[in-house]
Amino acid sequence: MPLNETYAVGTSSSRDMFRIRILPALYSGATCFVYPSYFEGFGLPVLEAMQCGAPVIAGNRTSIPELVADAGLLFDPFDTASLADALKRTLDDAEYRTTLRRKGLKDPPSSVGRRPREMTLKVYEKAVGLPGTSTQSESLTPA
Repeated sequence: MPLNETYAVGTSSSRDMFRIRILPALYSGATCFVYPSYFEGFGLPVLEAMQCGAPVIAGNRTSIPELVADAGLLFDPFDTASLADALKRTLDDAEYRTTLRRKGLKDPPSSVGRRPREMTLKVYEKAVGLPGTSTQSESLTPA
């Protein structure tokens, strides 16, 4: 899909283009990615941002600290001063941002595990209809 084509908002083509081409470009070009969530199931946007090289600032609740580990800056999402301090540190210190970028580009923490990543990849492949992916219904539950 060429980026110069026009897509109707909300269509499958426009969502696919956003997820596959535009979102990674936004993450990659971001000065930092801020994720102030205090209730999150898995935190996939945090992993996506880290894998695209965006320095991550994220809330220190649920699974997020385990995903971010030392590759991002955690803050209390209920404390606006904590968020302001995290933003100031990240925005004011280019060397710190570079350190976070490098750490985030490494493999996700081993605690994330290979199986969940494989399952997520299968879901994405099926959702966008990539060639070579199975069209038969298959279980996405861990073996």
